[in-house]
Parts: sequence; C-alpha cells; structure tokens
Amino acid sequence: MIFNDKQHLQFVIKDYSVRHARREYRDIQSTPTKWKIVCKKNPSSAIDHCPTSQNCQWWLRAKLGKKSGCWEISRLGPPHSCFMETDSRSHQNLCKNLLAGDMESLVQVDPVYDVKYVIEHANSKYNYTISYQKSWQALKRARENVYGTWESSCQFLPKYMGALQRYNPGTILEWRHKDRVDGVFTLGYVFWAYRPCIEGFKHCRKILVVDGTHLYTKYRHRLLITNTLDWQKIISVAYAIIDDESYRS
Repeated sequence: MIFNDKQHLQFVIKDYSVRHARREYRDIQSTPTKWKIVCKKNPSSAIDHCPTSQNCQWWLRAKLGKKSGCWEISRLGPPHSCFMETDSRSHQNLCKNLLAGDMESLVQVDPVYDVKYVIEHANSKYNYTISYQKSWQALKRARENVYGTWESSCQFLPKYMGALQRYNPGTILEWRHKDRVDGVFTLGYVFWAYRPCIEGFKHCRKILVVDGTHLYTKYRHRLLITNTLDWQKIISVAYAIIDDESYRS
C-alpha cells in the first residue's frame, strides 16, 4: 500500500487497529524514513527478535520510498495471535490525533462543534467511550489543524489589521506591545473601531457599554466589545483584545 506521507500512513494504521483489529500496538522505531511497530502484547525489544510462543507475533514495517517519495508498507508479520480487546473504555491508539482527523471537516463547517458530539462520534465509529478530557483535546487539535494555533493567529494579526485599515478608510487601530525580546514583540493589547461604527455612534444615544468574553487560550486573553444603543437595536462601536482585565487595558 502507498501513502502520501507518514501522517496518512499512521492515521490508517491507527484506524485499522482501533476499529477492526481492536488491538493495541507500540512503536519500535520511528524516524523520518522508517516506521516499525509491534503488537503491544509483544514485549520484544525489536521485531527482528523472534518472540516466544506466548507473545503475539504481529508486526509491521513501513519506509519512505527513495524514488517515489511516498510511504509504503514494506513488510508485515503474521496475524495477531492475541485476544481482541474487550474493554470499551480505552484504547492506546485511539488518540487525539486520530479523533482530530475525523473532526476536521465537521469543525470547518461548525467551529463551535461541541465536545459531547466527539464522545458520541467515538462511540459510534470506534465503539469506545472516551473521556471528556480526551474528546476536548481532540477537538482542540482539530480546530488548530483547520484554523491554526493562537500563536500563528497572533502572527497574522498585524497583516489582518493592516488590511482592515486599507479597505476601511478611517478605521482607528492602536497597538500596545509588551517588552521587546530579541527583536520580537509580544502582544499586549490591540484596539480597533471601524469608520462606519464611529460615524454611526454620532446618531445613537450617548451610552457606551463594555462587555467581555474569555478567548480560552493558555495566555488568558479576552475580547472586549463596546456597544451602544440607537432607537431600535444594539450597535457595536469598538473592539479590543487584551491580556487581562485591568484599569490599564
């Protein structure tokens, strides 16, 4: 079998091990050009070593083709001689990366896809009941694969804000950076207000209400929105991303 990359190969093997074989495996060797795995119930230190009859003798070798540039399964050992796993609560190879691969298309359609649906998906497809923590980690990884990490988003933020000012003339944008380390700025605060919102505020009631929400990142940033009220509806006037709620921010 031929695979485009190592990640695709590992995804297929994990899916087969969890869904069909219902056995666990462990890595013996993993390099940029080789991948060797054995059944978890084979305690041998290497697949070249002949295991005893009491141990499962299943193993698999894969390598990166020099000419094709694709990964291929080069050798496959005898079938599993161990019993299938009967515990439906856990499987070593049912990891967050495997679940994230299933969730990516769903997260792309619905970014706020709920954790409980990940648990239901794992139970329906793999017949395993995963923990809330594992389902949350899988959903987080799926969102990062589709939309990028918080760090990568911050790196694109100056370019995005520059585009906002360019295509929305009159938009106000202010940055507040933390200490500069090795020529790299750390995001502190960013504030922006669109020109149409600024002009619209002139015709609204002279009331401003600031509301905030957590962005649920490891850096504890928050999104602040300043709203006002006209005669019929609420209008957002300005926005800000801050690292903490303080008088300075």
